[in-house]
Amino acid sequence: MLRRTPALSAFARITSSAARRCKPISLTIFPANFHDRFLSSSSLTVHPFALLHTRPFDTDALKGNPKALTAALGVQKNPAALAALGARLNLPLQPALLQQAVTHWTVDDAAHNSRLNFIGKRVLGLYVSEYIHIRYPLLPIEPFTMVVGAYTGDPTLSRFGMEVGLQEVVRWAPPKINTKSEHSLSSLVAKSVRAIIGALHHKVGYPRSLCTILPSLSSVHLQNPALARSFVHSHILSREIDVKELIKFDNPKRYLTWLMRRQGKEEPLSRLLKETGRTSSAPVFLVGVFSGEEKLGEGYGSSLKMAEYRAAENALRTYYIQEVKDFTLPSDVMYGGEYQPNKIGDTQVIV
Repeated sequence: MLRRTPALSAFARITSSAARRCKPISLTIFPANFHDRFLSSSSLTVHPFALLHTRPFDTDALKGNPKALTAALGVQKNPAALAALGARLNLPLQPALLQQAVTHWTVDDAAHNSRLNFIGKRVLGLYVSEYIHIRYPLLPIEPFTMVVGAYTGDPTLSRFGMEVGLQEVVRWAPPKINTKSEHSLSSLVAKSVRAIIGALHHKVGYPRSLCTILPSLSSVHLQNPALARSFVHSHILSREIDVKELIKFDNPKRYLTWLMRRQGKEEPLSRLLKETGRTSSAPVFLVGVFSGEEKLGEGYGSSLKMAEYRAAENALRTYYIQEVKDFTLPSDVMYGGEYQPNKIGDTQVIV
């Protein structure tokens, strides 16, 4: 009987009585070379019919060869799952192009996704950067870079890819030698997501305005010129990122003082708002920071110094993460919309 584990998520359950009569093959799978595809070492008993049930493998060649089994899992095509993925994400891509987008360069006998991944990374960065720049005009450059990286990095992309089942169709082969985590399944899924964005941009990437200026462009680009952009906004930028937690200051009181001076306001003063248990072993203080009568922020802590520090940090975060609710993006005008540029925010204070 086949014992289902995370390593064999692609296998179907054995329901046929004939399968139960098959002679089992004992395999030992070692996860050290295959990163997060396997969570722990495990000895598995696999029926030959279980392998043939989903994908045709040569079971004699795989007997006692866990590397061959893993390679077969990664390299084999799965057209049905690939078509389901395309329908699930509403991808108007030819099967060959979609297959290339999910094929890693370690598969020698096929066109791989390295170039599509390169293009998709730049396209994704462009759309995410303009969105964050317009939505948070006062965001300092370091947190800005971290927010963009949080949206475009491997953790976010691989999480999205796993949610839509991309790990079931990605094609790859285990490296011949031990390498870094760039060959982990999560990294391969993230690369495939970027490659899909690159494929969308490659197929329908020209804006309608440019097609009007340059009629020599292929008519295929007129089908849906905002497709890659819509994909990024619908599946990537729709995910929640805690921007506040990405803004950190070594000395927030000093930063806040210089920020108030630059704005011509009164220097910030800390005031104790509430306290409890001052003489106990677990006191709590609530401190507010004010500029004149304007309350800039507040913070709590087990000491007055900690509460004052957090109050200044809260005031800076509140200022720099001022969010524009109604806005248009620069790329809107490229796709037939009207762009009204917002006022560019001031730069981060230098202390």
